[in-house]
Amino acid sequence: MSTRELELAIFTLWLQIIKEKKINILFFDILQYSDAPKELISPSLADACNNPAELDIALNTPSFINSVGIGYTDTENFVIELTDINNNVYQENISFFENGLYLLQKNYNNINTIRIIFSGSYIGRIAFGKAVNIKTSIPKEPTLVSTNKPRITVSGQVIEGLGGYNYWRVSLDTRYKIDNEKMNEIIKSFPILSQGYPMFISFEDEQGKIPFIKRLYCNDTKQQEISFESSINKGLFSRRWIFEERF
Repeated sequence: MSTRELELAIFTLWLQIIKEKKINILFFDILQYSDAPKELISPSLADACNNPAELDIALNTPSFINSVGIGYTDTENFVIELTDINNNVYQENISFFENGLYLLQKNYNNINTIRIIFSGSYIGRIAFGKAVNIKTSIPKEPTLVSTNKPRITVSGQVIEGLGGYNYWRVSLDTRYKIDNEKMNEIIKSFPILSQGYPMFISFEDEQGKIPFIKRLYCNDTKQQEISFESSINKGLFSRRWIFEERF
């Protein structure tokens, strides 16, 4: 390889490294507006829905779905059946391996019923809706935090544990990366976020920068007083997020 070819290869690699990446966040959980069992939509994963086997859920309003958030379960395989207003049935298989957001193979419109076929004995939480894809700036700051305090769930339950527990904290900058369409989806979720409900996130497209975390069930540390900076000229919104893992 010539010097010129080597320089070009290094430059190409550098462009790949600094290229803007994206995260996917499920802000608006449509199951909060359905007849789903209360344990399945509780913010605390400790409020598990036991022995579900097969769950049929009717949505209050026909909805768009392209992702599912899953937290705390004892199975690796889910079958998701989505039925739209014309009685078309679509099926997706999900391989679960950690709490967080799983993108579906397709976008589905006007879904009014969801069936979850499940081989385990419990599910901590399920969420469905539209994954908001947000570009992020280059700096990423994942941190593994250890505490000797008892684990406290978002619903106030205390889970005693010898030696405390570990959790992830991730700081991301989305400066002037959020357009009006994405902002409207976030605004829709304010009634849920303001109650402290955690979000499901996928970092799969960020693996070059956050190699230890693919998915997360987490709160933004200031989501109950959430605010965004805006640029009138660009029509874009900004926010620095500090996500902390929840249980």
